Amino acid sequence: MSTEPVLETTAVLLTNPEWRQRVVEKVIPRSADHYELRRSFQFEIPTGLVKGKHQDVLLPVCWLPKRALLDFDITDEHGHPLHILERRSIGGVMSEILDAWKGDIPALKDVDFDIQRIESVCSASLHPWETARRRALTEGKPGADSICDYLNALLPYRVSPARMGERFDQGLSLMRRLDILTQRDADQSGAASTFAVGPILAPYLVPRPKDQSELCDAIDRHHEAVSQAIEIAERDDDALGWLTVLADAGIKWPLLVRVAVPIGQPFLVKTRELRESGRPGDPRIFVHRSDLAAARSYHLHVQSPDQAVWIPVEPTARRADGTTFGALDLFENSDLTGELFTAYTSLDPRPDWVDFEIGFRLRWPSILGYVYALALVAAALLAAVARPVDAAMASVLTIPTTLASAFVLARDAPLAARFLRRWRLALIGLSLALWFVALWKATGSPVDSAAALG
Repeated sequence: MSTEPVLETTAVLLTNPEWRQRVVEKVIPRSADHYELRRSFQFEIPTGLVKGKHQDVLLPVCWLPKRALLDFDITDEHGHPLHILERRSIGGVMSEILDAWKGDIPALKDVDFDIQRIESVCSASLHPWETARRRALTEGKPGADSICDYLNALLPYRVSPARMGERFDQGLSLMRRLDILTQRDADQSGAASTFAVGPILAPYLVPRPKDQSELCDAIDRHHEAVSQAIEIAERDDDALGWLTVLADAGIKWPLLVRVAVPIGQPFLVKTRELRESGRPGDPRIFVHRSDLAAARSYHLHVQSPDQAVWIPVEPTARRADGTTFGALDLFENSDLTGELFTAYTSLDPRPDWVDFEIGFRLRWPSILGYVYALALVAAALLAAVARPVDAAMASVLTIPTTLASAFVLARDAPLAARFLRRWRLALIGLSLALWFVALWKATGSPVDSAAALG
């Protein structure tokens, strides 16, 4: 595969959305903490966009958050696995494309962004920062302390909260300017960027700063270059296009897949991954961030994992600023049954993304089995306590009730099991108590339990 034509094609596909026809996202809860996201992308690269009828490309399937992927798979339409570039290779490809692109824009000639800095921006991960930020929020620490904890974990020297806090705030200010300039939906949850926020990028710089003084100088130079690029992009459309892609590379990774694709014909790429529910430990609400900008048309399917759980109301869509709106404000049509929610939109313009808050509830018939099993075990426990029990009677009392309890416990899917947690604990506790009393009396306990209870 020739490198230069491949990079040229990848650059065209990154900056031209015409070939992205349709995306279908299917959300299926797997536990109270995670859900499975299956996505199907339909693409068609126009004949005039690239040369030839078939071409080997690094296909930018979509943009993914800069964090670790859980149980991620990608296949073609026939189910054959596809080769994904790893993080470092993605950074190398993106830096070559963006560096060559920058060289073609005279207005950016004096902006201090060499290929090593661009590669650092593209390959840096936000996962360590998000981990440090969540820990700081849990402990009630201010932003200056959280950025210091992040840097101290990745660098071989200590940094000062006062010096880093000021520079962290400068980076967030640059990020807000970028959001306004590129008309990107800002994320109010506290997410950051490896491009705009220098202290987050600093541990990934090549060469790495050797001490705190060198670190501060590197961050200041980077912020100055970012500010200069923003000012140029405000009056130059070519610079704005370059800056938009680099800003995206600071908060997301392009999913680059090495594949041969037909030109002028539709084809599919499918992905499957596990994502965190957004509300750990709460089975009633799942938060799914939809990628509305992934294609011209967007389809959402939310499926109940089993018959014990259902979807009572349509999911709530929440904007970046925290406000909500109804399904018909975003979708052209939507439909809800007890076990499936579907929606479709091709409206333009629309947000780049929204957070869907998806509610699930337990069907009340699911509790009946537990009511019966608890009554059975309680009756057996009372019988064991009320009269003498020999080995034969102990087996009659414990074995059938244990089998019934095990059947009720084993039939629950993971999400339903979390809804039924108290019922399950009660059933397990009564079953253990029955075994204890029956074995205690059957083995000839010196104390009569009925008398003790009386």
